[in-house]
Amino acid sequence: MDDLTFTQLERQVFELLLAGEDPMLNSLRQQFRLSRIISRLYTGVGYYLTIDVPHKRTEVVEFSNVKPSFCFGDVDGVLTIGDYQQMIGFLLWVENGYIDQLEVYTYGGEKWPDKFDKFRVSYMDDPRNFASLRRNWEL
Repeated sequence: MDDLTFTQLERQVFELLLAGEDPMLNSLRQQFRLSRIISRLYTGVGYYLTIDVPHKRTEVVEFSNVKPSFCFGDVDGVLTIGDYQQMIGFLLWVENGYIDQLEVYTYGGEKWPDKFDKFRVSYMDDPRNFASLRRNWEL
């Protein structure tokens, strides 16, 4: 997984993280459609996916009640490696109004596997708690 294309796991995580009827999420969805990966830096217990959004081609809506930089992550998942299941989590970092990084990590400091058989991702809360989510970016 060292090429610079989004994996199936990453695409599904972005789909969940950016879903919903919210102006900020809508803006971030538009950015993601045009984004590309700059790098994937492994930490041993996960990785940082650094994203480039072509600023000149992406309209960013100015929100007066939104922090310019914030992170959120209400999605987690499970990797299946043989008979073993590893819990994983995700944080989406936004810097100056643009998607910057997706942080992918294991719970409990477990080593990130070289490969896995399958994965499952879902919201931490069902149904998704938009009021709690918005507190990450609202002033």
